[in-house]
Amino acid sequence: YKRQVQLTYCVDPDWFPFESIKDDKHIGISSDYIKFIAVENNFDLVLLPTETWQDTLDKLQSGECQLTPMLNKSVSRSEYLSFSEPYFNSPNVLVSKKNQPFLKGFEQIGNQVIALGEGFRINDYIKLHHPELITKAYPSVLDGLMSVVSGETDIFVGSMLSTNNYIQQHGLHQLRIAG
Repeated sequence: YKRQVQLTYCVDPDWFPFESIKDDKHIGISSDYIKFIAVENNFDLVLLPTETWQDTLDKLQSGECQLTPMLNKSVSRSEYLSFSEPYFNSPNVLVSKKNQPFLKGFEQIGNQVIALGEGFRINDYIKLHHPELITKAYPSVLDGLMSVVSGETDIFVGSMLSTNNYIQQHGLHQLRIAG
């Protein structure tokens, strides 16, 4: 007889199609992975719902959550978490208004203001590799995208799948993937 181990896990509550919480249930791509992990390892995984991605990160750091299925490794996160080998990859994209020119990468951004999701690993990457760039953090992907729509910022950086989902779901047709 193998004893079942119970673990508490958290997800980003608003990062569809990767993961989300809807009606207190974990949905999205990572929900399938978490079910597989639970069965294969004889884990009883219990979702601890969170309000924001930063709330999820805080609960992981405090130990209230013992696991999260989709999290990029960073130096600061490695201080309090152990990471598996990546099992899912998705590119990041630059999103701007349709009238902006196409961007090949961060080197072409210049003095434009970049919107980022709070607590996303890309923030650390930009600070380390492109400290000259002007950034502003927002509590959610949608808030960051809306800052581009309103003109408060010029570019949003985020995951291709979730960013494209928000653009389609919220009818943000004035935006496009620019790089």
